[in-house]
Amino acid sequence: MNKNVVFVDVREPEEYSGRHLKNAINLPLSELADEGSKPISIPKSSKVVLYCNSGRRSELATKIFKNQGYKDVINGIDQDQAADFAA
Repeated sequence: MNKNVVFVDVREPEEYSGRHLKNAINLPLSELADEGSKPISIPKSSKVVLYCNSGRRSELATKIFKNQGYKDVINGIDQDQAADFAA
């Protein structure tokens, strides 16, 4: 796994617990979408790859991250496609 990349699974905890990328952080979109409910504690200088099941939630999360000042944010779509960024 590329140590320069932070993987963020934006699915709900029940989905995350079933299967996720090793070392991925779980930040559910439902909590990110509620303004101020869960602050993002990832350094803004990090390369962030967001993923979910289909890419829809991670696309919304990408916009939230960018609105909070993150520059290097990628919608990794789903877990399998996000894993490609680990190489």
